[in-house]
Amino acid sequence: MKQSRDMNPWRGFVAAGFACAFLLQTSCEDDPMTKYGGEMTDHPVFEVEVQSQWSAGTAVSRNSDTEIEIDAIDCKLGNKPLWLVTETSAINDSVSRNGECGMSRGTATTTATFGTEFGLSAICYDGAAGTDLTGWPANFAANEKVTQSGGVWSSSTKDLDWMGSGRLRFFAYAPYEAEGLKSAALKLTMTVNSDVKKQTDLLTATADCSGTGGAAVKLGFGHALAAVKVKSGSGMLAGKVTKVTVSGVCGTGEYDLVSGKWTPTGAADSKFETGSGYSTDLGENAEKGDDYPYSKPGENITGDGDGLTLFMIPQDLGSGAKLAIEFVDNLTGTSSTLEASIGGTGKKWEAGKLYAYALSTSGIVVTPVVELKNSLTGADLSADKDSVSYAGVLPNVSMKAYVKITKPKGVTFEKVVPFKVQSMVSTDAEGNSWSGRWTDGLLEPDPVGGVFAPAASAVADADKPQTQVGRLVLEEQPVFNDMREKLITKAAIDAGTFRGNGTVEDPYDLSQGGETSNCYMVNKPGYYKIPLYYGNSRDNPSAYTCVDGRTEKGMLYFVDHLNKRIENGKISLQLRAGGRDFQDAMVLWSDSPGLIDHVKLLNEDYIVFRISPYTLSQGNAVIALRDNRGDIVWSWQIWATHYDWSQTYEANVSATDPSTDGGDPVVKNYTFYLAKSFLGYCDSHGASPARRMRIRMVFDMKDFGGNDLVYEPSLVNGDPVKFGQIGVTGSLAGDNTYYQWGRKDAMPGGIYDQVNHVYYQPGDKYKTVLEFSMLNKPIFDIPAGADSESHLYEFSRTPNNDGLSVGEAIRHPQWFVMGTGDKMHRNHWHNDIKGGYIESGGIMYNMWNSAAVCTGSTVNDKKLTWVNAQMVTKTIYDPSPAGFHVPPAIAYTGIAKPDKGYYANTDREYASNQMQWDESKRCWRVKCNADGSGEYVSIYATGLRDMNLKDADLANHRLPGELNGKSWCAFSMISYICSSTLMQSMQEIIFYIDSRTKPEDPAPDPVNSRRTASICGSNNSYGLTVWPASDRSYKH
Repeated sequence: MKQSRDMNPWRGFVAAGFACAFLLQTSCEDDPMTKYGGEMTDHPVFEVEVQSQWSAGTAVSRNSDTEIEIDAIDCKLGNKPLWLVTETSAINDSVSRNGECGMSRGTATTTATFGTEFGLSAICYDGAAGTDLTGWPANFAANEKVTQSGGVWSSSTKDLDWMGSGRLRFFAYAPYEAEGLKSAALKLTMTVNSDVKKQTDLLTATADCSGTGGAAVKLGFGHALAAVKVKSGSGMLAGKVTKVTVSGVCGTGEYDLVSGKWTPTGAADSKFETGSGYSTDLGENAEKGDDYPYSKPGENITGDGDGLTLFMIPQDLGSGAKLAIEFVDNLTGTSSTLEASIGGTGKKWEAGKLYAYALSTSGIVVTPVVELKNSLTGADLSADKDSVSYAGVLPNVSMKAYVKITKPKGVTFEKVVPFKVQSMVSTDAEGNSWSGRWTDGLLEPDPVGGVFAPAASAVADADKPQTQVGRLVLEEQPVFNDMREKLITKAAIDAGTFRGNGTVEDPYDLSQGGETSNCYMVNKPGYYKIPLYYGNSRDNPSAYTCVDGRTEKGMLYFVDHLNKRIENGKISLQLRAGGRDFQDAMVLWSDSPGLIDHVKLLNEDYIVFRISPYTLSQGNAVIALRDNRGDIVWSWQIWATHYDWSQTYEANVSATDPSTDGGDPVVKNYTFYLAKSFLGYCDSHGASPARRMRIRMVFDMKDFGGNDLVYEPSLVNGDPVKFGQIGVTGSLAGDNTYYQWGRKDAMPGGIYDQVNHVYYQPGDKYKTVLEFSMLNKPIFDIPAGADSESHLYEFSRTPNNDGLSVGEAIRHPQWFVMGTGDKMHRNHWHNDIKGGYIESGGIMYNMWNSAAVCTGSTVNDKKLTWVNAQMVTKTIYDPSPAGFHVPPAIAYTGIAKPDKGYYANTDREYASNQMQWDESKRCWRVKCNADGSGEYVSIYATGLRDMNLKDADLANHRLPGELNGKSWCAFSMISYICSSTLMQSMQEIIFYIDSRTKPEDPAPDPVNSRRTASICGSNNSYGLTVWPASDRSYKH
C-alpha cells in the first residue's frame, strides 16, 4: 500500500526555514524502552513515532541551513534567460544505525498518518549496544508483519518472546506491502513507480534494547528515500503546467537495513512524469495588482495534494538527469517546454532530504531567514496546540531574522533589514476559517541593563545579524484584554502612554522602606524589588516572638524552612547561621500567564522582577527563594489588582472582657477596617475559546529598492502553520487564592462557568455531588527541577497523608496538605513530627497572632467573649499585605450572628442586616454592622480548596477518578472566611455563607437555602478565603 502523506501540522515546517518549536522536545533515554500503558509486557510490543515530516522552503520560507544552488541553464522563457534554483533541506535527524537513541522524540503516528502495519526483522546477539552487526542473520525475527490492535503494536504472525539475556536489535520498515517493494529479511529492494501518484514514502526505524525486555520498544521512523518537488520561481508567467518529467535517473535500488545504505541497481534511464490528465494552474500574483502577468513565486507545481512530486532512490545524479516542465502561459497562449539538467559532478539525492527545484528568470535569490529557538535550552521550537498563551505571549524566545542573498557559484551575503511580527487568529477552534486581519506584534526584549545585566556579555559583531532574546507578543484572547483594562488599557500600551514603576537601573521597592510582608499588591507594569525578610519581620521582632503570659500551651517560637528557631528577621543572616546560602529566586506558579518574569536574586538583599505591560492583568503569582541545596527558603505572593485597599469597610462589634475586680464582665467595643476585597481576588469574566494562530514576519525592503518580503511558516502543501492558542474558561463569581490556616502560602483559586454543575462525577452512592462543582483555576510558569529531596516544584497535594511540620510547609509552598483519617491530617494539616517549637500537648493557636494567650471557643457562653477577640499582633506567617492582618473571629459578628453550636444554621442573620443575593455577580450583598449601617460589601461565592473525602468514601471509591492524587476546589455555592482564631480542637473559627442545594433540588436557591453564621468551627486543612483587616483596627 502507499504510505500516507498526511503530515502532522506541528512538525512539518521545522526544517523549512522557521526553525521553531513551541513544545520543547525531550532527548531519548539511554535505553529506548518505555512502559506501555503503565504495564510491563511479556512479548515485544512497540511504540511508533514519526521522526520527522517532509517539509521544504518556498520562495519566502527558507532557513539558514537550507542549501541553495543557482545554475544557469540553456533555456529561455520568452526572451529571458532561465536559472535552476535548487534547495536542499535535511529532513531526518541523525539516526544511529545501532538504534541507540539517535533521534529526538517526534509526534506519535496514527492510522491516518502511518498506516496499520509495518515489517520487522531482528537480530539477537551478545555484546555491547554499539556492536557492528554487518553480516549477521535475522535470527530473532525475519520480515514479520506487525499490526496495531487496541493501541498496541505487536507481531501478527507469531509470539516473539523476550530472550531473557543478551541484546536485541530491531529493524523496521513501513509500509509492509507496497507496489515495487520487496523484502528479504534485512534487505529491501525498491522500484519506484513511474506514476508519481502511486509512489511510496518508505520509512525505516532501528532500535536496540536489552533482551530481558519487559517494556514497549520505541521505534522512531525516518524517511529512507529522497523527496523531490517542483515549484514556481520568480519571473514565471501565469499559466498552466501540463506535465512535469524527471528523467535519466536510476529507479531501482537495494537498501541494507543494518547499515542504512542504498545501492542503486540498473541503468540510469528511468523516467518519471506526472501522468495523463495532469495540470496545475499558476494564477497571477494578486499581491502585485490586476495587470501583473507573472505567477506568485514558491507555488507548488506538482504533487498529489501535499506537493511532494517524487519519492526517489538516493543516488549520485549523472549528467543525463533532467527536469522538464511543459507549460502554456496565459499572456500569449504559447506552449513551451522548459528543460534543465539536474545532474553532474557533485549532484546527488540523499536519503531523508527534500530537493525543491524552481526555474527562475533571476539569478539572484533573496531569502528571508527566521530562526527561533528556546532561549533557555537552545533547542529549536515546535508548535503545539497550547503554544501561545491567552495573553498572546510566547516566552523565552531567541530570534534571528535577516535576509540572505544568494548568487550563482555559491556567493552569499547576509543583510539586516527592518521587519515586523504579525499574527492572525482563527474564528474556529481548528483553524478552518480566519479573521482575515493581521495584527502587529513585536519581540519584547529581555531586560539586559541595570540590575538585570548578566555577569558577563559577549561583544556583538554589528556587521552580522544578531540574535535577539525575549518573548514574542502576539494577539491576546479578548477576555484577557477585558481583565487587564482596569489596570492598563490596550490603547495606552499601543501608544506607549502608560506610566510604569521603577527602571532596570532602579527597580521600585514594593515595601517602600517600611513594613515588609508575604504579599505585595501591584497595579502597574514596571521593574520591582522586594526585600528579603521573613514576612513582616523587618525591625519587628514581635512578628516572630511569642508573648509571655500564655494561659494555654501553644507555640514557643517561630521557625524557618529547616524548623530552626528564627533569631533574625533578615533571611540572609538566619540562613547562613544554619550553614546554608542563597542560590536563586524563581516564579513558582502564576494564575495569569507570564504575569511576572525575569525574577532574579539581587545580592542578599532583594529579589527583583519585571511586570510587562503586555502581560499585566488581574492575577497572582508566587515567587520562591531557594538555598544552595535547591530547597525553598521563603516565598511571596504578588497580587496584580485594581482594588484600592486604602479604602476599607468599617465593622463595629462588641465582646465581653472579664472584670479586673471580680465584678460583672465588661463589654468592649471593637472597630475593624476590613479590606475592599478578598485577598488575591480577581473579577468574574467571560470565556474565550481556544483557537489557532498564524504568524508571519514582514521584511521592509524599500531601502533596497524592493517591496515588503513576507515570510510565513508553511507546510509542504502550502498551508500555513497553525499555532495553538489556549482559551480562557469563564468564571461566574471570580476567584481568590486560598490559604490553609496558619500558613502564609497562597494556593490557586477555583472557578466555575456553570451554576451547580458537577464537573467530576463521583463514585456510587456519594450524595454530595456538588462537592465537585468547581474547577481548578489553570496555573502557568511552573519551573522545572526538584529540591534536595527530589520533590518537584509543581503545585500538587502532599505526596503522603502524614501532614507537614511548619518547616516542611515553608519548604513546600506548592503543596496543599491533604491527608486521611477523619480525626487528624484530613482535618488538621500540621504533624509536629519535626517540631519542638510547640509546647508538649500544646496547640499552635498563636501562629497568626503572636500576642494570643489562649485558643478561641465556639462554646455558646464564650463566643462573644475576649477569647475570640484577642487583638492581633501580626506574625511572619500571616499572608496579608503590609498594613493588614488576618483578623480575630469577632470581626465578622456584625455580618451574621454566632453559630448556635451546630452547622447549617438558618436563623443567624440580623433582622436589620439581611443578606441580598446578586445572581448576576454570584455574590451576597450585606453590611458589616448588625444594625445595618455602613456600606454594602460583596461576598462572592468562591468556594474552597477541599481537604479530602472521608475515609469511608475513599474506601468505597467515591472520589472521581480524575481527581486521584490531586488537589481540587469544591462547593461553588459557599464562602468560608477564616479568622486568626484557632480552637482547642485544632479547628479554625470561620464566618461562612452556605447556599449549597441538595442533588434532588430542582434548582439552586441561594436565598431560601442559605445558611450563615459567624464564630463557627471548621477544619484547618481546608483552603479558605482570607479577608484581611487593616492594622488601624482597634479596641475601645
